[in-house]
Amino acid sequence: MDFSVLKDTVERFNQSCAKGQDHEFKRPKWSLMPLEDPPYYAVKLWPGGPNTQGGPKRNAEGQICRPGYQVIPGLYAAGELGSIWGMLYQAGGNIAECISSGRLAGVNTASEKPW
Repeated sequence: MDFSVLKDTVERFNQSCAKGQDHEFKRPKWSLMPLEDPPYYAVKLWPGGPNTQGGPKRNAEGQICRPGYQVIPGLYAAGELGSIWGMLYQAGGNIAECISSGRLAGVNTASEKPW
């Protein structure tokens, strides 16, 4: 990263912190803490890794529900698809949700009678 870009970015962010408003990314005021202790480093990042927060609603049995929580027979989901956390990303908890909800959906699917 070009040094001047990093320097301008840090200065712009610190100004947002001082004003208590982030017009660029709309971060909440409580999360605006200035960067005060250099040195700073930057690395190139790009989208990667699977993450599907959100998606269809599911009930406690892993069944996918229509709006109003009407169950769609035979349709199940697990993991982040229809996450119990909704649109909130719970760092570190995704694997546990995948394992527990996958097992739950699998057990419930296996206990269903064929249509």
